[in-house]
Amino acid sequence: MNGTNTDISIIIPVYQAQKRLRICFETVKAAADHLENNPEFAGASCEIILVDDGSTDDSKKMCDEFASEKVIVRHTGNHGVSHARNIGIELSSGKYIAFVDSDDTVEEEYLCTLYRKALDSGKDVIDMYNGAEDGSCFSGIEYISLVTLQENTHVWGKLFKREAIVRNKVVFPEGLSIGEDMLFLLDLALKKGDSRDFFVIPEGGYNYYDNEEGAMKSAFKESYAHQLICWKKAEEKMTESGYAFSEDVKDRLSVIQIMNSMLVAGKIACMSREDKKSADADMINAILSTCQDLIEHALERKRAFSKLPGGYKIKVSVFRMNAKLYLGLYGLFKA
Repeated sequence: MNGTNTDISIIIPVYQAQKRLRICFETVKAAADHLENNPEFAGASCEIILVDDGSTDDSKKMCDEFASEKVIVRHTGNHGVSHARNIGIELSSGKYIAFVDSDDTVEEEYLCTLYRKALDSGKDVIDMYNGAEDGSCFSGIEYISLVTLQENTHVWGKLFKREAIVRNKVVFPEGLSIGEDMLFLLDLALKKGDSRDFFVIPEGGYNYYDNEEGAMKSAFKESYAHQLICWKKAEEKMTESGYAFSEDVKDRLSVIQIMNSMLVAGKIACMSREDKKSADADMINAILSTCQDLIEHALERKRAFSKLPGGYKIKVSVFRMNAKLYLGLYGLFKA
């Protein structure tokens, strides 16, 4: 489809998604058809790009079943969601790009709502976010401070101008399984800098599936260290950008680093005896050490501790005093 006059490319990375892929695809297709058939957008066209990231279940066969003139399917080896999304961007031909996760669904009006506001505003990013006033327009730097660092770290629920992504050479960082969305948004916002190209509208139309087996809720695994790596990388990128972020923003980033370190430590504390026996003890100790180092680094900001929620102040204090004691107590409490 590259080179055609497509208006929106919807990119869906697929991996072991057989349980919910069909309903996801059907709702996305219905939303795309609804936009194309809407007289308000006469002549508008959409394409759906399914990137199968080496699935070994029925996902691969389902993707091939969905393939058509307007549904592009690409099969790759298992390289992770970032690689799949990057492939999707390369394959896309739309003026705009939307990302949908393969276990989520969208409402019929979802794409119309985003596209309408994109045309009206002319902005590079339309973001469904209830944490800011409807119609708020942010520069890239403001967007980091007021949106990304306020827990809006996902790429779904947004519409991006493809040109803004490609021209600025923004890609998803490969090798990370947690935090890749946040770094993508951060990179794009830093590239946009003081340009007021981020437009906020109310949330609605995207149905996030709260997967109990998802990356953030699964039992501890080595990739949980990515949650620490991504926020350290965020700090490095913000510092290297040369932009003068406020002290409050820097404090907020430190608080996020501390809270995520405690989240990872909590995952270690809650490992079952069987998991602990089979796990690589050196790897666990290395990740715990990274948690401790990141907390100490974040606490170099004098106001960071005072800005932690009350419960976290207690957790951090005990963890810093005696990590082994903290892990034991936390594991018993959560058992």
